[in-house]
Amino acid sequence: MKSIQLTAATDENGVLNIQIPMEMPRQKLEVLVVLQPVVNHSDAILDTDVWPEGFFEATAGAFRDDPIKRGEQGEYEVRETIG
Repeated sequence: MKSIQLTAATDENGVLNIQIPMEMPRQKLEVLVVLQPVVNHSDAILDTDVWPEGFFEATAGAFRDDPIKRGEQGEYEVRETIG
């Protein structure tokens, strides 16, 4: 038995086409398909021009209680001039 896991997307009509090359030509195979929606927004969104619904509402103010702080940068190194 060989298990193959992949992530695929449906087209605009909701049709899922899967092509899996096999090293077993002309054999009968039992195939089990399990459909699991992708829950990770970065994987689920195929159109990069569209933000997930509710994204800004869910992330706005996320660092309110623990703001990002830039630490000391130290002294700038003085270098000799060339030519």
